[in-house]
Parts: sequence; structure tokens; C-alpha cells
Amino acid sequence: TWYRCVIANGLGSVTSDIALLVVLPPLTNVVTNGSFESGTSPWIFYTSGAGSFTQAPYGTDSAKSALIGISTAGTDVQLFQAGLKLDPNTDYRLTFDAFSNTGHDLDVSLNKNGSPYTNYGLAAFKCNLGITWVSYAATFTTKIFSSPVTDGRLWFSFAGYDSAGDVYHIDHVMLA
Repeated sequence: TWYRCVIANGLGSVTSDIALLVVLPPLTNVVTNGSFESGTSPWIFYTSGAGSFTQAPYGTDSAKSALIGISTAGTDVQLFQAGLKLDPNTDYRLTFDAFSNTGHDLDVSLNKNGSPYTNYGLAAFKCNLGITWVSYAATFTTKIFSSPVTDGRLWFSFAGYDSAGDVYHIDHVMLA
């Protein structure tokens, strides 16, 4: 639908050129339980060191979030969700909220969930975490595959940044 906009203020009014208003359909989150309100499933935590993954009793603006505790740093430490359905050559936007008690960072990637773990369009997006909640976003286009896939793996990597005693919080993960 085309509209002509008129903006009025105390000094008068201004008429803009004609603009097109486009109503987009609501975005569908590819990720399940991105706010961790339903517990920790289907998210999986893996570490070659020692640590834990539980549900925190608070989030950015919700009742829950993910809480990852590091007891011993590892060379492979990740929180991931596999089996994501993705379309080829499609623009996606990843958003989430996070922080760590030390300000230690994390990386986020989207790969094939199986050897050779092919990059599907987002590779080691570095997030400079602080010690309070911050929102992060990355936009990318899926690549490598030519028909829809169901083997996407979104993963948060803490390796290389983590230390014993670190506590990471993640909430509102959306991939749409």
C-alpha cells in the first residue's frame, strides 16, 4: 500500500514523498527454546575440561536463561543446538543476549552437524562480552548447500576465552 506521510509539529507540517508500507510476516525462530524457559533441552553442553550447564533463575526480561559454569578450562567448550532446518542462499539474523562474570568472550558459529562440520554461513562470530547483559546480532547468508537442510548446528564456543571460575549467561537466542 502506498501512503503520503504528513508530519506536524509546533512549527507547521511537512509532507513527504509517497512511501510504500510493506507488512512482513512474523519471523519464525529456527532455534527451539531460545529463552531456556522450558529447561535446557534441546541444548547440549560439551567440554573437554570441566563445567556445567543449567537453567539460571533469571534472564534479561524473562524468568530463565542459560548458565554455563567453567570449573576447568578446555580446548573444546561449547553450548549447541543441532538439527536446525535451514534454507539455501537465505539471509538469516542471529540475535541473543549474553554476559560473563569476568567479561570473557565467546564465539558463535553455524555449521553442518557432522564431519567435516562445513561452515553454513556464520564462522566464529566473536562477541566481546561484558559483565552485564548486552544484546548481540549477526546477519549472514547461508552457503554451501543448494536445497534445504536439517543438519544445522548453532554453537557458542567458549574455548580460548574461558578460565576456571567463569560463569556465562545466554538468553533470547533467535535465528530467523
